[in-house]
Amino acid sequence: MLLDQCLSSQGQYEKALEYLQKRLDIVRKIDGAEHPDVASTYNQIGLVYNSQGKYEKALEYLQKSLDIARKIYGEEHAYTATTYNNIGNVYHSLRKNEKALEYYQKSLDSKIKIYGEEHPYIASSYYNIGNVYHSLRKNEKALEYLQKSLDSRIKMLGEEHPQIATHLTIILD
Repeated sequence: MLLDQCLSSQGQYEKALEYLQKRLDIVRKIDGAEHPDVASTYNQIGLVYNSQGKYEKALEYLQKSLDIARKIYGEEHAYTATTYNNIGNVYHSLRKNEKALEYYQKSLDSKIKIYGEEHPYIASSYYNIGNVYHSLRKNEKALEYLQKSLDSRIKMLGEEHPQIATHLTIILD
């Protein structure tokens, strides 16, 4: 998995997809169609397509990953929550903000059940939701979620951490 991530980060998307497809073929043959490694590979393929701006293909593969994740892990699992978030990212890129909000909220709900309200992963979910509300020009809701994200990050990192300054800039924008 590291090779395809390196290739993708270097913009070598086709090569990354080639390796991922080979991995997918092998894993499906060995472990079956509904194995966690199959879900993970679908997810990675979806992320590569998202990086390319091929959003419909990204959604296709991320949905396959989500279908497997829900079957083997259920709704209250970190992998399922992450996949919801990844789908939300694609919808946000497509400017389908209501759909993005739906998936980000599912991710947040799962994360809260798994980790509780005081976990680092919660801060990123609040941020994503706030960002969508900002895109929808629902500034009060955006500020509410961005403030929750900031408060969570301050608890985790302290007020002097560089991420806090970045986050403040975003909220004040």
